[in-house]
Amino acid sequence: EDAYIPFEEEILRHPYSVKCWIKYIEHKQIKSDHAHSSAVNLIYERALRVLPG
Repeated sequence: EDAYIPFEEEILRHPYSVKCWIKYIEHKQIKSDHAHSSAVNLIYERALRVLPG
């Protein structure tokens, strides 16, 4: 969906920024209904793979 492109681009520019990941997750939670909660989980999993520590 086009609404997520700016978030994906921001993550590509700053993959180690927790703030960028949190903004993306919060946006996805607001825009997703309960049936699409797996999409939010996927973003969390991506963040955990990329972020250090």
